[in-house]
Amino acid sequence: MTKNLGLSELKQSYSLMQRSLKECTGLSEFNRGLVTCWTLGTHALPDPDTKIYPALALRGKLATGKSATMDVVENFGRLPKKICLAGSTVATVRDLFAECRERVAILEEADSAMHDRDGTAEQLFNARYSRSTESFNLKMQISESNTNHATQERLLFGATVLHKRESFIDPVMEGKSIAIQFRPNTDRNYLKFDRTDSWNREGHKLVQGVTLTLPKVSQPARVASRLFDTYRPVLAVAQLIEDCKLEEYIVETMREETKRLMRAQGEEPDVAVLNSILERVFREVEISESGALVGDPEWKFITAQELCIALRQRQESERKWSSYQISNYARDMGFRVEPHRGQQRIYPSEFALLRACEHCSLTTDVLFNAFREKVEGKNHADNKEKKEDPPLHTQEQIFTPRLPETKDLAKVKGTVQ
Repeated sequence: MTKNLGLSELKQSYSLMQRSLKECTGLSEFNRGLVTCWTLGTHALPDPDTKIYPALALRGKLATGKSATMDVVENFGRLPKKICLAGSTVATVRDLFAECRERVAILEEADSAMHDRDGTAEQLFNARYSRSTESFNLKMQISESNTNHATQERLLFGATVLHKRESFIDPVMEGKSIAIQFRPNTDRNYLKFDRTDSWNREGHKLVQGVTLTLPKVSQPARVASRLFDTYRPVLAVAQLIEDCKLEEYIVETMREETKRLMRAQGEEPDVAVLNSILERVFREVEISESGALVGDPEWKFITAQELCIALRQRQESERKWSSYQISNYARDMGFRVEPHRGQQRIYPSEFALLRACEHCSLTTDVLFNAFREKVEGKNHADNKEKKEDPPLHTQEQIFTPRLPETKDLAKVKGTVQ
């Protein structure tokens, strides 16, 4: 029978795990706090309101404390199970993850699974991140004749600790995991983790067979929603234990990750197309020291073939561009695209350009802000110059026909027709 972990027991468990990490690893105070909050938060996995739980990626060189940290997590986490990814096939890992649903899976050597050349194992990490993506459907044999098969579902949601030396193959996992960087530190001696130590025994006893209910936390300003979802469990635990410094550190970490996310979004194909359009429109324009535009933008149409050549010459990535793709990206961003003699013409305009920059989150760009100020100033001047002359006709006079003065309704209808 499980019991709910009380606030005093949670704070005591936090203190004991902090001591264990300090004795065994060289992690900083805030990184120890992140690992501890993540580990204690795993006891909220059975709660249906816990819909997302990030992976914990332990990165660093050899002999920097990653394995010792995993031992500490195993001692304080919810029903942990160790798995060696390098010695398991993807199918084996999938089945072990199903056994670890709403539990902690600790993956040693998590850079690649056996015979996994295309990084399929990372799809399993992604599935464990959210209850909405945890389902895997398999065709399974249900008779000895090997003729009858049925679809069986595997549910994988849970917490995952990853012992990694390399970055993820899929960049999406960077925003769905909390990375802890380990660095060698030979200035002090570290104790080997021992379960029989008094603080480890007491901490394990406190969290044995307990559940935790995480409070609702509000999203801080200047933090992307994806990253807030990832850090929500550790932020909730930090608020429960009333560690204000750690809470501030987590918020600042989310904001830094948000900035990295925005820079990564700048490498997306639609942003590359928009940057090429901006270069073409403003190639004769400069920005003064006061931040104002000097020169006139060029609003002539641009062919998709021209943009295709420009993008290939930039060689920012190995993407193979085509005119068809570029015209679709431009159309999705709100530009008018029309075919003409076998080519796609893209017609930039002030409104379309501003809307596309907002769509691609380029609102902090200096050129965008200078251009927006110029457009807003121009619109204000145009509105000021307009004379407010009285209209020639009222709306009623324009849309209501003038009927003859007669009491014969039949003659009135005939006259109007």
